[in-house]
Amino acid sequence: AFLSGSIVDAQSKYNLRNLIEGNNKLVDVEVQALGRLRENVGLPTDTAQRIAQALLAAQVASASGGSGSETPAPILPRSVANLGWLGLDASTVASLRPHVELLPNRTPVNLNTASKEVIAAMIEGLDLGSADRLVQLRQRDPFKTLDAVLANIPAELKLDVRFVGINSSHFEVRGR
Repeated sequence: AFLSGSIVDAQSKYNLRNLIEGNNKLVDVEVQALGRLRENVGLPTDTAQRIAQALLAAQVASASGGSGSETPAPILPRSVANLGWLGLDASTVASLRPHVELLPNRTPVNLNTASKEVIAAMIEGLDLGSADRLVQLRQRDPFKTLDAVLANIPAELKLDVRFVGINSSHFEVRGR
């Protein structure tokens, strides 16, 4: 007999649920962050807006029991694997898979576990090189406070605790 498994911090990825507020309204700051992530992973320019609009249409349709129009709304995805339901092609979903998640509620990105692409997307004005430096710093000594992160990024950049943090409450556990 053998036992193997892994635990992945789900908050190391960008949570697509952050795009929509509870009152079915897109959050512009989050759409911009997804746009930066899209750029960091080399996806087409309209990808972030297409995802945001399709998720919003799917959520509204799901809440109301139907699309309410002659054009059928996309089905609300339950996981990243279901992003094709929003009209994304397989290569776009494959490119996004390592960087995005669909968690049950809005969550900040954990800067102690996020990839450089996600970190650069979540801190407006931070380039990939600086994000990579943060990844290298945290490997030696994880960030204990957001002030520790602030001390290692350019002074003009700001961190918003609604979007980034240093802790997690969502994990994906796989066992075999």
